[in-house]
Amino acid sequence: MAKSIVIVSDLSGETGAKTHRLALDNIVYEVDLTDAEFADLAASFGHFTAIARREVTGRPLGRRATGGAPTHRSRSAVADIKAWGRNNGWQVPERGRLPKALVAAYQAAIGQLDAT
Repeated sequence: MAKSIVIVSDLSGETGAKTHRLALDNIVYEVDLTDAEFADLAASFGHFTAIARREVTGRPLGRRATGGAPTHRSRSAVADIKAWGRNNGWQVPERGRLPKALVAAYQAAIGQLDAT
């Protein structure tokens, strides 16, 4: 049986998005965007990337630092984390990935040792 993964845009909620990795001030971000949304992002950065120098490192940006697969949570677990975050003053996104800091704080609050 074949399985299909559908990636949904973090910005618009549209399907058919792709995950893009971006780095700014040594912080690497991941965002799921449609081709059109990514084109808008690239165009807005174009002025800066046209004059910027590319950093040469020994490791490609596309490789995960941890080398592991992303953590998948059930819908109910995500809903619990979001509800806890809102009740505790966190800015919680409506869609997309949960911030790692929010997940870590939630897990610490409920006594889980694994903060991934």
